[in-house]
Amino acid sequence: MENGKEIHIGVDVSKATLDISDGSRFERIDNDKKAVTAFLREYKHCQIRVSAESTGPYHKVLAEVCHKLEIPFFLCDGKQVAYAKKAKGRYVKTDKSDAEFLRTFAADYGIEPHVLLEELTEIKELANLQHLESKHLRSLKTTKDSISTTTSVKELERQIRQSQKTIDRLQDKINELIKLNPTLLEKKKLLCSVSSVGEKIATTLIIFLPELGSCNRRQIASLCGLAPFNNESGTYQGHRYIRGGRSRVRTALFMAALVSIRCNDRYSSMYRKMVHEEHRPAKVALIAIARKLVCYLNSLMKRAGSLWCTRR
Repeated sequence: MENGKEIHIGVDVSKATLDISDGSRFERIDNDKKAVTAFLREYKHCQIRVSAESTGPYHKVLAEVCHKLEIPFFLCDGKQVAYAKKAKGRYVKTDKSDAEFLRTFAADYGIEPHVLLEELTEIKELANLQHLESKHLRSLKTTKDSISTTTSVKELERQIRQSQKTIDRLQDKINELIKLNPTLLEKKKLLCSVSSVGEKIATTLIIFLPELGSCNRRQIASLCGLAPFNNESGTYQGHRYIRGGRSRVRTALFMAALVSIRCNDRYSSMYRKMVHEEHRPAKVALIAIARKLVCYLNSLMKRAGSLWCTRR
């Protein structure tokens, strides 16, 4: 291959295989480290960038190999890819056509390079387990409210106590892993220095918003689903709205925003002005404060000179 040549590679990911297109060739390889490493090393004299669609855990091997070889890796949101295909009239769906479309998608739509922090892998898995257990706990509490017999109530109370113990145990493990990593611990302390950000919110941001501190204001707000979209056509001007983004991060920021409204004079004044003087819905005001808060946290991380993400 020509030295220094810039090549965009698209990868359609499945559990067992990767379908790869570089614009001039199409190849299917096994989805394992050995095969992926061997394939990408064929391009060692070229400037390559790899794009793939987010597919649960199945893109993980590709991401890890790309970061190890210091190859820019772009992880594309499945919904965005589907919308883009529809907009361009691309209705054919094959492994080859998907790989070819992904090849230039990241560049065409301004997708930021994916970042990998290997230390977060175990913490994220524990956090996901904790999230599932929290859902189970809420379900148990809802069921308890509709039960009247003493025996059933006692059994549900036992299950509720057990579920809470599981959640607490998982949180203790998460905290221990963060303490063992000086970088993560430093980031958590910095986030917790903001009065409205507690340990649980800080942990959520560390795990599910690793880009914090490495993006601009618009990008970080968009990742959280807090960037407003215009709804206009011709003379029609509809209400702006938010959509997409990372729901667990957004929920955590809403909780922090509620605390800010109660404890921070600046945000409290902003909320009162929007709701009582400008007569905007309370939810709109809460979204605006959550957006300002995440932008502030983003700038705080930048000023500290500490990126959330380590690139390999």
